[in-house]
Amino acid sequence: MKLKITFYLTLTLLISCSGGGSNDPNQCPTPSSQSSTSNINLIANIKPLGDQRIYTDIWAQNNTAFIGTNDGVAIVDITNPALPTLSAHYLPNSGAVFGDVKALNNIGYFASLTGEGIHIVDVTDPTQPASTAVIDSTNGGFDYVHNVYIDGSHLYLVSDDPVTTTIKVFNVADPYNPYFVRNIAATDSLFVHDITVQSGRLYVSSFGGITDIFDVSTIAVQPPALLGSFNTGTNTHSNWPTVDGNHLVSAQETENGEVRIYEIANPAAANYVATINANTIGENLTSPHNPVVDGNLLYISWYKAGLQVFDISSPSSPELIASYDTYPQSPQYPFCTFDGNWGVYPFLGTGKVLLSDIENGLFIVDLTPALI
Repeated sequence: MKLKITFYLTLTLLISCSGGGSNDPNQCPTPSSQSSTSNINLIANIKPLGDQRIYTDIWAQNNTAFIGTNDGVAIVDITNPALPTLSAHYLPNSGAVFGDVKALNNIGYFASLTGEGIHIVDVTDPTQPASTAVIDSTNGGFDYVHNVYIDGSHLYLVSDDPVTTTIKVFNVADPYNPYFVRNIAATDSLFVHDITVQSGRLYVSSFGGITDIFDVSTIAVQPPALLGSFNTGTNTHSNWPTVDGNHLVSAQETENGEVRIYEIANPAAANYVATINANTIGENLTSPHNPVVDGNLLYISWYKAGLQVFDISSPSSPELIASYDTYPQSPQYPFCTFDGNWGVYPFLGTGKVLLSDIENGLFIVDLTPALI
């Protein structure tokens, strides 16, 4: 079975066959080999928990990668990127599905899609992950958590409930004793889907198409100020700002969805400046998922189209410079829109970019050839 990425449906669909038109799990076969690559070299590819797992989001800290799965979190030693090895399998409850994962200062934050809230985990020794606390409805959090972001001592949570427009904020300075700080209300009438926090600003993507930008620089002592809201298109999924904070990249999760770039120097008067779509990358019947910006490079995990990398030195004229398709697209299976590359983590350097593929697990790739 494969993970259905349309989280607004019931949770049971999360472990059913992907796609917009089929309920037959054989309609979306696991690929037997990797597909085309352009200017990117494969270093390694492993399924750290084996063939029968669904792999979700990815994050890393130093030489350790964290990959969510439909059966806990895989913790992988990537000291030697050519020989990644499983350090530990964090599984607090058999069958627990963890989607979003983050880590900072040797603490992991693992978001459960099956009712176990947020697991805060000491990963100082990656071979012996130790739970320090759980945030769920019993202490002011969510039981079902779609996305999480850690910024300094504050943890931001998004519910997996398809009607919740609230972001919850917790202080996690002491990972053994997290405490609730406040709620933040998004302006969209539909649910919040994803969040990013950078340089004192919270960027909120809601599925009805509204993106909010809040000033959270003083979140510990006062409610955040809404700096601006603008329409980024229906099924707005996720976002990432440029390093200077002057532009925001926003992705739509839908068949042939777009990635749009907005100039946000003044968040109250955002300007649309560029679109990246299926035609840009020469694909169809697929969807973008998660954009991530590192320096002048925009990395997009684009489901069946794999990783797409753009030079955004000029944000209004993004240039496709490299791609790596982790999932070979076949015209025989047109309904499997939401299979393939879920997440990308580029912050270990261009020679060690991490990808998580729903069917194929962890990829470590080298982007260096595209930059020569």
